[in-house]
Amino acid sequence: MFGFSKTAVYRTIQIFCEGKSLETQPRSGRPKLLNCEHQKTLKKIVKKNNHQSAEQIKNNFQEKTELQVSTKTIRRKEKFA
Repeated sequence: MFGFSKTAVYRTIQIFCEGKSLETQPRSGRPKLLNCEHQKTLKKIVKKNNHQSAEQIKNNFQEKTELQVSTKTIRRKEKFA
């Protein structure tokens, strides 16, 4: 009816009955370097200068955000920009 599996509903009820918090717990792993605002900035730079190298885009990005990133990060995020 709501698009949830029976197992998900059962586990949620079970956690609630045990008195545990239903809030999403922090995940392990390294936090992302670029937040949404940084990604929007990178997208604008790439669209404006789509023929520049990753090194040039990185330099433009660092000037605007003062955030140190590698060219590898720029290349990885360029695909989604």
